[in-house]
Amino acid sequence: MATTICSWIRNLISIMPCPAIRFLKVWILCGYYDLATPFGSAEWVYNHVFLDAETKQNLSFTYYPSGYMFYMHEPSLVQFRKDAKAWFLGE
Repeated sequence: MATTICSWIRNLISIMPCPAIRFLKVWILCGYYDLATPFGSAEWVYNHVFLDAETKQNLSFTYYPSGYMFYMHEPSLVQFRKDAKAWFLGE
């Protein structure tokens, strides 16, 4: 399964013929206490996508001291709003 996901991401970002796809940005949000989708799995996929360095810069991680539903943890929600604004504005 992970190999399929890695191949799919790599193909989408680096092999697709559309020149605009290299501008695709992927933001991965992780909760430290998430038992449903552990952040270690997301990191593993990221480390096995095998993109060139320039393209790999378009994938970013943000971690929150919460679980799967980080928005249920008030401090994480507040931080997420700040992070989302900065990410969408390219700051």
